[in-house]
Amino acid sequence: MVKNREQNVHDAYKNAEKELGNGNLSEALSYCKRCKNLDIRFGPAYKTMGNIYLRAGVLDKALDNFNTFLSISKANNKDKDVELAYNYIGSVFTESGKFDKALSLYMMSLESAKNRKDLKSMSNYYNNIALCYRKLNIWKLSKEYYDKSLKISKKLNDNVNTAYYYFNVAFLYKEQGKTFRASHYLNKFKKLKAKLGMKDDNDMKNKK
Repeated sequence: MVKNREQNVHDAYKNAEKELGNGNLSEALSYCKRCKNLDIRFGPAYKTMGNIYLRAGVLDKALDNFNTFLSISKANNKDKDVELAYNYIGSVFTESGKFDKALSLYMMSLESAKNRKDLKSMSNYYNNIALCYRKLNIWKLSKEYYDKSLKISKKLNDNVNTAYYYFNVAFLYKEQGKTFRASHYLNKFKKLKAKLGMKDDNDMKNKK
């Protein structure tokens, strides 16, 4: 009986992630609620609900669910999920313009990823940190962290994220009024985008 319930929880969660990936937020939310009904302490359901509400712009509910995900992850000694929870909570603060709070959380995620030697996660956190510094108009630190992110994505031959970072650095220079440098990185982005067969800028996961 317990095994069947666990299987049902995981099946519902897979469907939630699938629907979220397809942009079907209400359907994804329904599957998450089914997960909760089957197992109220199933952490990933709260993570996905947080992402659903974050995408919908309902930041208070996003924050509540990410905090629950964090609490469950700590209780279960799941260090990687704790790391992810800090990053997700940071994304809520980023969206609400609380960049100093977001930075402290992204830094904690980064330290955890460094300890795990997880380069891909490190690249993601470097990018998030760079975005916060960019929004705070701390241009030099923003560029330093974008460069760290870009270095890793190139090392991993991660062309999609390399294009993503070129795009962000172009915006960094554009916001400083440095049009020549902005054009340089924008051209790098466009060339790589064409190589990857991306149709338009909506294919990028950019954070403006």
